[in-house]
Amino acid sequence: MHVLFYLSNAAALITILFAWYKITALRKRIPGGLVKAVCDALGQFIGLFAFGYIALTFFPLPSQEYKGLLVSLVFICVAVFAVTITNFFSTIASDSGF
Repeated sequence: MHVLFYLSNAAALITILFAWYKITALRKRIPGGLVKAVCDALGQFIGLFAFGYIALTFFPLPSQEYKGLLVSLVFICVAVFAVTITNFFSTIASDSGF
């Protein structure tokens, strides 16, 4: 059970860092305006989420293994959501010619 917990934590962390990379690369292509402000806010959200996730892994977790597994699965779902939103903004930027 510990191996599954650590694998899911690693997958979530990799996904979060990938989303942060994607939004940072996208921010450089957008010239300004409201879309740039939303993109910046999304980048800050992903950065804060990544920082919180990394900090959370260093706190002692409760002894209930299933509670820890549930938390890591929730983080994976939120990380996938962040990547989906980033891909959405990337598609908008590509269609707009940025």
